Amino acid sequence: MAKNNRPQKGAEEPTFPPAISPLGVRSVYSNNLEITFSSLDVRFNFNEIIAEQGTITVERRASIVTPIPHFKAIVEALNTSLAQLEEKLREQKAAKV
Repeated sequence: MAKNNRPQKGAEEPTFPPAISPLGVRSVYSNNLEITFSSLDVRFNFNEIIAEQGTITVERRASIVTPIPHFKAIVEALNTSLAQLEEKLREQKAAKV
């Protein structure tokens, strides 16, 4: 993405360049996910919900299609990562008390 596609409200809002990793992989912001599937594949549609001036729009940011066995592995990896994240958050909360 060469530019920020959000409509600008005024000069006070800067336009940020896309985030690029050291390996050249572009990061994409998403605050909404749709998951659809066929008999062979699962599609992740990463969207951004944008609310500006009383109007809500949904813009597709990226799509990933993967075979069902990979989808199952992704779900397992996400569940493992979520458990690790929740444990770290509990540890941080306990350390603050």
